[in-house]
Amino acid sequence: MRGWAVTGSWLDSDGTRDLNSQCDGFTATARLDTPVAGGVLTLSGRYQDYDHGIRGPVTFASETDRQSTQSTLGSLAWKREGVSSRDTVRFGIWNEEYDFDYTDWAAAAQHANADPTYLEAGWQHDFLMEATEVNVGIELKRFEGDYDDTAMGSYSEENDATAAYAQVQHRTGDCLLCGGARLEDDDLFDSGPTWRVGATRLLNDGKAGVWANYGTSFRAPTFNDMFFPGSGNADLLPETSTGWEIGMWDTLDSGDSLEIVIFHNDYDDLIQWAPTEGGMWQPSNIGTARTHGIEVTLVRQISSRWYDEFGVSTLDFTTSGAPLLRRPRWQASATVGYNGKRDDVRLDAQYVGRRWDAVGFANEKVEAYFVVDLSAQREINDDTSAWLRANNLFDQAYEAAAGYPSPGFMLVGGVTRDL
Repeated sequence: MRGWAVTGSWLDSDGTRDLNSQCDGFTATARLDTPVAGGVLTLSGRYQDYDHGIRGPVTFASETDRQSTQSTLGSLAWKREGVSSRDTVRFGIWNEEYDFDYTDWAAAAQHANADPTYLEAGWQHDFLMEATEVNVGIELKRFEGDYDDTAMGSYSEENDATAAYAQVQHRTGDCLLCGGARLEDDDLFDSGPTWRVGATRLLNDGKAGVWANYGTSFRAPTFNDMFFPGSGNADLLPETSTGWEIGMWDTLDSGDSLEIVIFHNDYDDLIQWAPTEGGMWQPSNIGTARTHGIEVTLVRQISSRWYDEFGVSTLDFTTSGAPLLRRPRWQASATVGYNGKRDDVRLDAQYVGRRWDAVGFANEKVEAYFVVDLSAQREINDDTSAWLRANNLFDQAYEAAAGYPSPGFMLVGGVTRDL
């Protein structure tokens, strides 16, 4: 397979209803696929350069703060497909540099600069047998971060992590069994192994089924969590969890489908922003937490062209410390869509219920919100299509994160052409 693609987009906006939210910049992407050594080599990249105002939270709103950001993302991947095996090799790099000009609480002009770089490499080999697939692989990751702030100080840190993993999938009759494990060696943390096992039972010739899985996970603090001047917490421990899921799905002859998932998670050393004894906020291990909930999704094919989707989820939690932030008890979504020969139209609605969030210097329950988006795409010819998207169609005033007003009505459009 051989091919290539180049895309570009430009943005020049006076901003939304909010103070100091104007933005301008561009994004460019490129991709090349070419046969190499019995496989396909894929080279891809993305560059972004944006300059925008930083309004800040409503408690400390700013008229003048500005941030410029340049980011470069590159990846190189080679994949070989065989009858009895597959191989994948990948390399990646991500670099971002941003400059932030701001005014501190004392009305003094300050400047911050950050230059983080992520490097990663990986290899995976898949053994393909009649009823069994075995995946083994290794990953190498490196992070280099430099940050300098005229008011808060600076840091320059680096970290290396190596991981090895294996996964087995085996099908016997209408049952699919799977299990996997991962072992990671991190320069900063003792991560230990993580693992997961699961099983699926197919019903009605695969149109329905039930499944369950159980496993552990590990999440390391970010570099900003640990080292950011003025708020970093170098004593953070990794967050670990154990959890299970059970679920079922059913596809009817009409094409309608229903999926129900029940989940439960237990967290240790959960990482979340919390006030210290001195009243300052910083990332902290707030203790243990337990979450459980249900997710239900229904997809209906109204006619050959029209469809709708409905989803609802509920989440309950208990903790040994502060409440979990930005985790609503109730969420719901609905979509009505039309798929024509050359036209696609979607109307999406989302409801997010009341939830805890950090408001000023305390945790408080914040109000629910409801937002509607509309999008459309038309195929002009085999190579060209035009699209239009209206976000926050009814210009609702809401805050997905407390203190940070979300954008109002926004209309965006463009043309896509395959070369």
